Amino acid sequence: MRSDAELVPQQNRAPREPLQMHPHEQLAAEDARFQRLYLAAVEQERLLYSPRTLEGRQYPFTEESDVLMVTLKAISKVCKVRVPDWINQDADPNMVFSFVYKVLMHHGEQRQGDGVRIALANRPELDRDTMLRVARAHEALGEVLR
Repeated sequence: MRSDAELVPQQNRAPREPLQMHPHEQLAAEDARFQRLYLAAVEQERLLYSPRTLEGRQYPFTEESDVLMVTLKAISKVCKVRVPDWINQDADPNMVFSFVYKVLMHHGEQRQGDGVRIALANRPELDRDTMLRVARAHEALGEVLR
């Protein structure tokens, strides 16, 4: 049995020579490489030696308390409430749950009230039965006028 290389007709190919770069292009390429390595080292140091504050730490270098604080921060921004100072990683979990539950339920009730007001404002002035009678009359008028 013949191999694939034997089945494919051979072409006379000249061996490729490596691309030659001009000296200034070689220097630019080396500078870009060193710049990338330097930026990677700076980013690594920034992640390893960042200040020990919530904003300074980035995942995976965060702590459990960071997750709680970021979650409470998001809730406070969405629900437009201030998180009490006593809520931290040392607080009673039941008290934290109670606070978050009350805030979210109140926010949901407000949004539901807004939705009801919008629905009432956009409600048609005619009831459903009247609208159906008008639609039938419209169709009958269309048939007569054709």
